Amino acid sequence: MSKIITIFFFFILITNKILGSEIKKIINEFEKINKINFNFVQSINDLTETGLCIIEFEGKLLCEYNEIKNKKILIENSVLYLMNEDKTITNYNISNSSILFLTQKTSILQRLNKIKDVQTVNNIINIKLDFEYQEPLILYFNSESFLISGWQMRNFDGSQVIFDIKNLEINKKNQTVFSLN
Repeated sequence: MSKIITIFFFFILITNKILGSEIKKIINEFEKINKINFNFVQSINDLTETGLCIIEFEGKLLCEYNEIKNKKILIENSVLYLMNEDKTITNYNISNSSILFLTQKTSILQRLNKIKDVQTVNNIINIKLDFEYQEPLILYFNSESFLISGWQMRNFDGSQVIFDIKNLEINKKNQTVFSLN
């Protein structure tokens, strides 16, 4: 019986060291990032959209969609601007939302430093972040490169959003104009 208990505690110790190592590698990679450019596949219910996004830390995001002409999302100063096909612009205060959190490198790093539990499924590390006033956010990281590969969250209307990052470029030197024009 004591052998079983010893093996059990040894397994827990080794598992915690591995999890801690993965988190440290994710944090080390994330600390190097100031800006990311990527293609995306976004799934909301039965709708799938693709496009190009740029996140510039701290606090800026610009996404241009492929399927709908002129559809863009811009985040700046805790406001999300959505430009639709007819070029009408709607703005939303997102000061307490998961999507704003995704543009806040300092906040992400603070949360990652407190993570105790991760799951790895199909070479993707899943990290669930709970928030007091909103639905949880699940960040996905590649288990080989330890770079962000997507996320899952709830939309404004409560629908589930799955966002997959493709062709990630880090700290690409280009002049991004964060504008809907």
